[in-house]
Amino acid sequence: MATERRRQPRVPVVLSADVKVERDLTMGETEDLSVLGVRVLCDDLLERGATVDVTLAVPRDAEDEDDDPFECTATVQWARTKPDGRCIAGLKFGPLTAAQKRDLVRLLQSATAER
Repeated sequence: MATERRRQPRVPVVLSADVKVERDLTMGETEDLSVLGVRVLCDDLLERGATVDVTLAVPRDAEDEDDDPFECTATVQWARTKPDGRCIAGLKFGPLTAAQKRDLVRLLQSATAER
């Protein structure tokens, strides 16, 4: 059995996710998240190597009602069709701005605290 090696730990978290490939938008949800990437489950098959725009819905914080979604570009590292016809894919973020990195770390901390 192969052992999975990751540079950053993945956090199991379900968030609404929109993935845009050129002009086509597919909707889905995350399965896990790290500072390097995300695994998404979506309606349409994504093509390995494609550059996509990702928007993740940020859970509302009672103290901060103006939480904007997390948005960035990513590259499809792998994708496959599940038996139900949906696509599961691994997306690698980047490059991220300093503000995007900060927002992503905050999102991960929030997701970890809720578990």
